[in-house]
Amino acid sequence: MKIQLGRASVRSIAIVSGIGASAIFAGFVGARETVPQNAQFQTSLRANEMQLTGIERSFAKIEAARTPAAKDALADGFEREQTAYAKSMQERYSAALAQADLEVKTNGKQGSVAALKLFEDLAQSHEARLDTLSTRGKRMAPAGMAMMWPATVTHVARQEAPAWSPMDLLIPRAQAAIALVVYNACKQPRDNKVCAAAILKGTQDGVVARNTFNACWARYEGTRPKWWRATLRAGCTAALVARLA
Repeated sequence: MKIQLGRASVRSIAIVSGIGASAIFAGFVGARETVPQNAQFQTSLRANEMQLTGIERSFAKIEAARTPAAKDALADGFEREQTAYAKSMQERYSAALAQADLEVKTNGKQGSVAALKLFEDLAQSHEARLDTLSTRGKRMAPAGMAMMWPATVTHVARQEAPAWSPMDLLIPRAQAAIALVVYNACKQPRDNKVCAAAILKGTQDGVVARNTFNACWARYEGTRPKWWRATLRAGCTAALVARLA
């Protein structure tokens, strides 16, 4: 099955709900695949805002549920919301790269590097909100399970914006948010060659972010109780947004 994104398509995300729920992103949208106008892009970002608000509400319901069974009953829905949000945030990041790519290729006649800043601002705000959920989630850990929480992403000073590599899959380290890396390379005044290289690297880093999320999500497949599995996976979602921001 293919999902159409403008004039391009990517493979769909496979979501298996119920027991054994998992999320596998089969493809990452490349920087040249979809190029929205800024007004459309801002509208799409508002949809992400609504998605995160829904995630926060669902988490609060799990938090407030009085019995493990009541918490478990909410787990599958909470996971579905997270996978939809994670997929959408990756698409927004890719669309922002496309805007920057088009501006460079058309000498400013089309596209807009500003889309990267719009995305980065939203993702940075979401990162803080998801960090709050992570803090609350850790406090809910069943006895002896607090150490299962996913590794967090710690940024270096945002203005430094160095690149990060697939080694982060093995060795967590301080890193810059990848949208900001590309924006800093492409904003005016800019060197178009440096910007083009940053866009290519940003696309590659997006793939790494996707793969890291998939690995994190799959790690908890057999975790029980279900509500704790879903809560741990919120940590995976938080780490994804932190990487993309």
